[in-house]
Formats: sequence, structure tokens, C-alpha cells
Amino acid sequence: MGMRLGIAENPQAPPAVLERLAQDLDSLVRVRVAGNPQAPPAALERLAQDPDHVVRQAVALSGQTAPATLGQLAQDDRAEVRQRVAGNPRTSPTTLRQLARDQIDQVRQNVTWNETVSPDLLELLSRDQVINIRRAVGTRWTSPPEVLERLAADDHPDIRRAVARNPSTPPTVLMQLTFDNIKTVRLNVAENPKAPVEALERLLQDNTPEIAEAAADSPNLPNSMRAMWQLSHN
Repeated sequence: MGMRLGIAENPQAPPAVLERLAQDLDSLVRVRVAGNPQAPPAALERLAQDPDHVVRQAVALSGQTAPATLGQLAQDDRAEVRQRVAGNPRTSPTTLRQLARDQIDQVRQNVTWNETVSPDLLELLSRDQVINIRRAVGTRWTSPPEVLERLAADDHPDIRRAVARNPSTPPTVLMQLTFDNIKTVRLNVAENPKAPVEALERLLQDNTPEIAEAAADSPNLPNSMRAMWQLSHN
């Protein structure tokens, strides 16, 4: 079997050989074919119907799998397969929208991490009941400004921390978060590479030394403000 495994994962293997190995009796060989970056579409389409869910997972992960095949795998009974479809950049917008309503939390969360996820889907997922999903939306730089503004008022501090750290968060929202009662939220604002001067000026006066020091260290703070702060703290 060792030789077949080697051939199955070899990007230089002829397509006809890979198609033949896609029918191998050993599931590990079929997994290697599915993971081969040169796997032919016909082999991947066949493997998408494989009885072994590990093989189907490998197909769902492949950057060569056709969007139509990924759409079929999005209907898979195994959540692990749907999770991998949700994270695949080749998954179509229609399929991602379907998976954004999946009953399994990790499937929906993987949609938020998909590099092709649309702003409107991020808006939908920002209203999810699961904290980790809302937090994931809060970290995405492609999340719409109005979504980040709403998440900045979320009851859970983990979500506000994510928004405070996000360079795409609007300056007015970052300023709002400087009033947050959670120290780590304010610290994330101070360390945000896009923190506005007004927010940093306020954080220089923060009662938590670590936050004030982070604001003073920000490259966005004018040198004159930094010098005055250093003078008052020496």
C-alpha cells in the first residue's frame, strides 16, 4: 500500500492514475487522492460520494473541488463534512448562505472564517445566539461598520474585546469603547493600530497603568502628547 499512497499524494501523478486510485479499496489511499492538489474533477466528484466520511471531508477541504460538488457535500449528514465545506473558499455564496443557518454551531462559525463570506452574511451571523460566532464576526475586517457598531454594545465582553481589537472598527466606535467597564476592552482599543487620537488621549488618563502605557506607546499618538504624558509620569 505504501507505493499507492505515495502515488496518490504525488502532484505529478497522471490524472488517469489518480482517477483509478480514487477507487482504491483502502480509504487512506482515497483520502490522499482527495488531498492531492492536482486531483482531477472526475475523481473528486466520485470521492464526494465515498462511504467513508473522512474521504468526503478531504474532498470538502480541497481547493480543487468544484462549487457544485461542494454544494452537494453541504447536504452531508456528517457535520464534520459540512464544517469543511463552510470554510472552503470555493464554496458558492448560495451554499454559504445555506450553511450560515446550519444547526451545528461550528458549521456556522466556519462560514464566518471563510475568506469569501459576504458582508450580508456577516450581518446575519452577527445576530447568532452563540457567543463564539458573534465574536468571530467581530474580528473580521470585512464586517460592515454598522455590524461592528452593534457588536460594540454586545452584553458579552468577549465580543466587545474582539471589536476593540479590529482595525476596521470605525473611530467613533473605538472612542465609545474607551468608556467600557472591562479593562481588557479598553486595552484592546489602546493597542488597535487604527485607534484615533481622541481615544488615545482619553486612555492616557486611564486608571489602569497598563492601558495608559499602551496608549502612550501607540504610533498614532502625537509626539507632543506622548512627551507631556511621559513628563507627568516621571
